[in-house]
Amino acid sequence: MSPSTLPRACTQPTLYDLQHAGPEPDIEFFTGLAESWKSRRILATGCGNGRVNLPLARAAAVWGGTVTGLDIAPGMLAAAREKDEAQQVKWLEGNLIQRRS
Repeated sequence: MSPSTLPRACTQPTLYDLQHAGPEPDIEFFTGLAESWKSRRILATGCGNGRVNLPLARAAAVWGGTVTGLDIAPGMLAAAREKDEAQQVKWLEGNLIQRRS
């Protein structure tokens, strides 16, 4: 799969943010799940522009956890890095097949 085969919202950060404006229950779900497990290392695949990863990283920092975001779309990762002023998340470009090691 390449970024050209993804839906537009998965490669255009501004469009993605418009589609996810307002409260999103998935953020509460994922941060709650991580808090209950106290995961030390969290890999978020298809991380996009960091909408879920940044709140997840803030939550994980409380117990010493770290978050790595993996996405195939370079534009989404660029937007995520811009939002991540505190550099809380390690952002990687690729997919699970490429990042096996």
